[in-house]
Amino acid sequence: MALIGLELSSTQDYTFSGDPAKGTDDATVFVLGTLTARQRAYIKDQATALEDGDDGDPTLKFKANFSALAAFRLGVKDIKNFVDEKGKEIKFTSLKTNVGGTKGTLVSESIVDRLPFEVIQEVSEKIMNENEVTEEEAKNSEG
Repeated sequence: MALIGLELSSTQDYTFSGDPAKGTDDATVFVLGTLTARQRAYIKDQATALEDGDDGDPTLKFKANFSALAAFRLGVKDIKNFVDEKGKEIKFTSLKTNVGGTKGTLVSESIVDRLPFEVIQEVSEKIMNENEVTEEEAKNSEG
């Protein structure tokens, strides 16, 4: 079977594993989009840096937290049932951007700042893993 191209306009709903309302209509739902190859490359490139180490030798540094924030901000297209401490809906906001030569949207910082970082990490992991070739797909493509 041939490679199947990514459906860049598709979305999927995702609920954080630790959401107390998971499995109910009250759960917070993250609407996830698909990152382009160029967006993924940009995130990975920005998350790594070659710096001088303490001994003067170059050291490769990986900025995992940057990677998580960038993937979250680029990959989340909407958040449903997201409320403040008084139960009032927090309106989803985003801004237009151009990342890695690809037009897209970024979740606004005011939204990001209201989420626990563990939520951002889990959701960003889901986003980054969505357009990777799985072992099963690789095995199926072997002659």
